[in-house]
Amino acid sequence: MLKRILLFLSCSAVVPAYAQLTFADFPTAGDVFNATLYDTTGVQAGNSGTGQTWIFNTLVANGGTQTDSFLLPGATPYAASFPASNLAQRRTSSVGGNSYYIYFDKNTSTVERLGIRNVNLIPYSDPASQYHYPFAYNDSYSDTYSGVFTDTNNDSVHVSGSVTVHADASGTITTPFNTYSALRIKATRTEYDTIFSSPQQTFVVIETNWNWYTPGVYYPVLSITQVNVAPSFGPAIFQKIVAATPIPPLGISPVPVHLSSFSVFPNPGGGPVEIVSQDGSAISHYTLSDLAGKIVLQQEPNTARAVISCGELAAGVYLLSLLNENGLTETQRLIIR
Repeated sequence: MLKRILLFLSCSAVVPAYAQLTFADFPTAGDVFNATLYDTTGVQAGNSGTGQTWIFNTLVANGGTQTDSFLLPGATPYAASFPASNLAQRRTSSVGGNSYYIYFDKNTSTVERLGIRNVNLIPYSDPASQYHYPFAYNDSYSDTYSGVFTDTNNDSVHVSGSVTVHADASGTITTPFNTYSALRIKATRTEYDTIFSSPQQTFVVIETNWNWYTPGVYYPVLSITQVNVAPSFGPAIFQKIVAATPIPPLGISPVPVHLSSFSVFPNPGGGPVEIVSQDGSAISHYTLSDLAGKIVLQQEPNTARAVISCGELAAGVYLLSLLNENGLTETQRLIIR
């Protein structure tokens, strides 16, 4: 049950970008974002207000990555449980092998979170308002949500929560990848998960997210998440996650960052496909997924050159996510004939 709660609370992945958030900025099916995870020691969100400067370029990668893929619900295994959904998000993480789906109802004024599928299938009878439009500095809103589901132990679980979202800061942020003009969104969630088991137990979860968004980009260039889980009995749990995504900045001169560059050829291809790290760094890990988010192949070559055998793969378009030894990520489309 604790794993379900921690998975659920890491789902606040996306909000549109700086200045004013609009419907047009929200992700669409086919969008994929790759983030690098970092050591959280001493990392703080910093001050609120306008004209802020946040420096995070000395973060130390911890070897973890996460990928968010946005899909049409019909391309996912659980679409039938969320008939009102018109967009799904699949997150995969290299840490613990976690993977889950979030289902949204996206319209021109709000994006409603209809439910989630992690280790349990959790539909909301009262959906959670995930994003409001338009949304700019110092805007805020609050919402409540609730649902009932049966967990993997066949116990009934009642979920109720509230969320408050505030665009509390703007300024300039430097990440390990680049420097950006940014709007910061702070979201605080309080949730009560009551398990009607023997004995009955309630988990009180308090989660705070700080996400930084840059102009024209609907995925955070940096996010800090803190989660506190307090059960009715047993020890409390604290989790902290720091993630950064290498998004090209708009409207600002970039600070040079030496990103890993990979050559993938032949592409399109039908036989062996070669991956070469252009700067000589080792390819730590790669994952090949179809457009529905299903992983069809993954390896850890730990060399600057790797070969993918594509002979048994069906013809189509795949997403190749690469991680080098320095913690930098890149995704390319690979076409198999």
